[in-house]
Parts: sequence; C-alpha cells; structure tokens
Amino acid sequence: MFFRWLHKSWKYFWGILFSLLLIILFVAVATLGLLQLDTTQNYLADRIEEQIEQTYKADLSIGELDGFLPFQVNLHDVALVSKDSTTQDTVATVSQISSSIDVWGLLQNQVSITGFTVDRPRLWLHSNAEGRMMMLDRRIK
Repeated sequence: MFFRWLHKSWKYFWGILFSLLLIILFVAVATLGLLQLDTTQNYLADRIEEQIEQTYKADLSIGELDGFLPFQVNLHDVALVSKDSTTQDTVATVSQISSSIDVWGLLQNQVSITGFTVDRPRLWLHSNAEGRMMMLDRRIK
C-alpha cells in the first residue's frame, strides 16, 4: 500500500515538474518570437527615441532596428539632432550600430557587451561660450 502511494506521488511529482518546465519553455520561446516581430522592434526603436528626447534637448532618429533580440541589436541610419531653443543642428549620424551581449551573463542578471561596432560615424562638435566641447544639453526637470 505504501509503495503504491509512493509510486503515484512520484508519478504526479514528475508530471507536474515536466508540465511546469514545458510551460516555462513555451513562454521563453514565445517571448523570443515576439521580440523578432517588426512591430515589437519598431516599438523598441520608438521607445529609445522617446527616452533620448526626454533626457536631452535632442531628437534621435533610428531608421531600422533589427537583429536577434535581445542578444544582438543592429541600428541602421541613426541620426542625432540637437534641439537648441533657436536652432537645430545635426550632432551625429551613423550608418549602422551593432552590439551583442553575453547570453550566459544575461541569465545571471549581468549585462556584458561582447561586441560593439559603429559603421561610418560622423560627428559635429561645437564649443560653448566657455570653450568646452558639448554634444548635448540635458533637460532640466
């Protein structure tokens, strides 16, 4: 009687554990799949642009965001335009920015960039009245 109960309990335990692992695997694969959709990548590019606009007096324009998110990100046709109160000046343009992160480090809650490339960057720097080189001014909150 005891061995029969132990056998049933053991069978239920492994059934529940296997079901939970399948659910976790399904959620992980679905999340990775959703990150590869153009709609999701466009949303992420818009959020990056909005964050820069809220933090700095500048407009960021990302032509296209692609790659195997979240492990590799490619930004194409990136332009950064400074929005001063009187003028708009292009600060930087980049043909492509690519970055990749360490997957194992990501699983350990550590973001470690393993590769970063910038193709055809063009920067325009200006000095302020004090002679200091300034790219962007922060927004005062």
